[in-house]
Amino acid sequence: MSGPDRSALSSRYAQDGHVVPDYRVPAPLLARMQRSLEKLIAENPNVRPEHLVLRWGGRDRALPTHQEFLDYVRSPGILDLVEQVLGTDIICWGAHVFCKLAGTGLAIPWHQDGQYWPIRPLASCTVWIALDDSTVENGCLRIVRGSHRMKTMYHHRLDERPDHALD
Repeated sequence: MSGPDRSALSSRYAQDGHVVPDYRVPAPLLARMQRSLEKLIAENPNVRPEHLVLRWGGRDRALPTHQEFLDYVRSPGILDLVEQVLGTDIICWGAHVFCKLAGTGLAIPWHQDGQYWPIRPLASCTVWIALDDSTVENGCLRIVRGSHRMKTMYHHRLDERPDHALD
């Protein structure tokens, strides 16, 4: 993407710290992603779905790399969005699946993503793709708009509750 749209997306990201783009993953690609997730869950029956971390970013808890997930990262529509925010000199260093199953999913407490990332300075972004509907009723993602502008990394309190996906 080029021109005013690129500038507008980048400006919104700089202002709010997140962007909900007009782009939607095409239905055939979304269906492939859903099948890949189902396969990943089936291959790892002893791993909670919220802890499905792929090797290229998950350190000691990581699962073997799955090529199809790396291919999704390289999808032109997704790459274009990231390039609008970070520019063309980018690298994907990890992937984490926060799969919260209905009725049994672990809570994802308030946190700053950068607290978990081995990158300094924090010149990065997350691409969050909901494979199912994400609503207030089922525990959708919430963001504190503009909180990044303080450039403060808050210390996270250690809370090893069994009902939380992050400690």
